[in-house]
Parts: sequence; C-alpha cells; structure tokens
Amino acid sequence: MRSRRKPENCPLCGGTHVVPITYGLPTIETAKAAERGEVALGGCVVHPDNRRWQCGSCRGRFNDGGADAIEPVQY
Repeated sequence: MRSRRKPENCPLCGGTHVVPITYGLPTIETAKAAERGEVALGGCVVHPDNRRWQCGSCRGRFNDGGADAIEPVQY
C-alpha cells in the first residue's frame, strides 16, 4: 500500500512545490484549485497505477518513493 504522505521534494528537480494529482472529471472547485496551483489535473482515466504527485516547477509526476518518476511530455 502506498503512503499518503506528501513528498517534500521532487525526485527529478528537487523542487519543493509538490501538489497532489486528481483524476476523473474535475468539479468547478477542483478546476479553480488547479488554476491556483493547489492540485494538478491528471485526466479522466482513473487507474491504480496513476502517479499521485506533480512538481510545480518541472511538472514531473511521481509516487511517494520517486523511483517511478516520469518527466512531462513536451508538446
């Protein structure tokens, strides 16, 4: 079972602005929280393997241990 404790730093860049990722159709309140940088929107597909945290600096996504960190896709 994964920990629910928020990581202090991003494993990719060391940034300290780490926010939870929310999945599913966002409510108005969740969308506003994402605009303020309090949460990250993860998309509509909810899956047990989805990453839990996003770095506000590099936008990398990871779970509690950070070993599975993925860098954001650049478009």
